[in-house]
Amino acid sequence: MMGRFGNGWKGVWRWCKETTSINMLMQEVQPVIDAIVIQMDGDVIRKEKEAHCLCKSNICEYKGRVFPLYCEKVKGEKCPVKLPCESHENGIKGRMNHGMSILTEAIGEVDMSHIMIVIPCDSTDTWVVAAYDDVDDVEVLTDPWKNIIAKRKLYHGVRVRDKKIHTLTRTFLKRLLISGVRSPKNVSLLCFLSKR
Repeated sequence: MMGRFGNGWKGVWRWCKETTSINMLMQEVQPVIDAIVIQMDGDVIRKEKEAHCLCKSNICEYKGRVFPLYCEKVKGEKCPVKLPCESHENGIKGRMNHGMSILTEAIGEVDMSHIMIVIPCDSTDTWVVAAYDDVDDVEVLTDPWKNIIAKRKLYHGVRVRDKKIHTLTRTFLKRLLISGVRSPKNVSLLCFLSKR
C-alpha cells in the first residue's frame, strides 16, 4: 500500500475505508480472488488516539464528520480522546474486537463471507510462551515478553533482557522448530489466533 499512511495499521484502515467495494475488487482482479485476509496490528490500537475517535465514550466536534486519520486535532495534540478508552473491554480481546469493529465499519460490506479480519496482539511472544510453558488462556496475557519471558535472566536456556529484541524472538522460534518443544498443532490449540 502506497500513500500517506504506508502499509502499517493506518494504511490498512485507510485502504479499507477508501476501497469502494472489496467484494467487487476481488471479482475484477484476474485471476479472481476467492478470499481476502486483512490484518491490522492490535498492539498499536491501545496507544493510538485515532483508533478510538469513533468510540462512544469520546466526545469531539469532528466525530463522524472527519475520518480519524485525517483529523487535524490528532496531529495538533488537541485531540480530546482519552486512553485507555472506556468504550470497550481493556486487554487483548477488547483490542482485537475493537480493531475488527473499526475495520468492518470502514469496509462497509454487507457480505463479509469472503473477507477475514485478523488482529494479532503480542502474537509471536504469546506463541513462544504457548510452546515452552503450560499456561492457561495464554492469548489473553498482557505483554508476555515482560511478564513471562523477560521475568528472569534465562528463559528456557536463552539469556534475555528487559528490552525485547527481534533476534531473541527468532532464537526462540528457531529452537522451537528444531527441538519440537511442542508441535505447532499444540500451539494452535492454545492460541486461537494461530488457527486463523
